[in-house]
Amino acid sequence: MTHTETINGKEVIFETAQVAERFDYSTEYFMYGYTGDQLTHTAIGSFAIGSDDFEEISYIEKVEDKNTKRLKSLFITYFDGCYGVDAEPNTPNTFAMGVCKLEYKENELTVHLRRPGLLIGKGGRTIDALSKRLDCKIGIVEVNLQKSDIT
Repeated sequence: MTHTETINGKEVIFETAQVAERFDYSTEYFMYGYTGDQLTHTAIGSFAIGSDDFEEISYIEKVEDKNTKRLKSLFITYFDGCYGVDAEPNTPNTFAMGVCKLEYKENELTVHLRRPGLLIGKGGRTIDALSKRLDCKIGIVEVNLQKSDIT
């Protein structure tokens, strides 16, 4: 069974991958979305009993490519380390920098964080070394997380 959605101006064709019967007499489907021949999205949709058409697609998620996952993982490993790999010496960890989100587009890793000075480092040394290690540009977005005044 297939369903077509337009996402960001591109037609994505969703194909059914797995079926789960629900207690509320509906059926939930896990689906893969393809743009051309490339897997671009995953989705969860539901059918009513006896229906051949989708009632709704309740959740759509964009699939990250391997390079995006690799760069995000290398960024985290650079600052936090992992099993058997030490973090880069004299660098803060991602918690101390307040890293909220990592986005990768067109050979640029955008880091959303609270304390950008820690990522930049003294004289720009940390961000330059990271940029060379990841072999991509590093963009910075400062996030301001202040408590709102509740009266």
